[in-house]
Amino acid sequence: MAQIPSEGVIVRAENGDVIRYDETGLVLRLSDKVIADIAARLELTPRAVAVEALPVPDLPEDLDCWAARRDGDWVRFQANLAGADSARGYVRHVSG
Repeated sequence: MAQIPSEGVIVRAENGDVIRYDETGLVLRLSDKVIADIAARLELTPRAVAVEALPVPDLPEDLDCWAARRDGDWVRFQANLAGADSARGYVRHVSG
């Protein structure tokens, strides 16, 4: 029995592959015009989702740090701490 390759092309057009397959399933490459037509038929309108950043808790003033950002219950930041070879990334729980 012949073995089916794990990936390949089912439909190819002059400008490239249209339908491919891989181990995860089918991959369809659709033009912007086709996507717009599908959206119009489904009465979909693009929506911007506003994401508000979580507040970053105050870090010690004597800490040489920058680029602080909150990631759930953690604060990620870059810092140049005494004793370290150079600046690097750190993670600290919001409670300290």
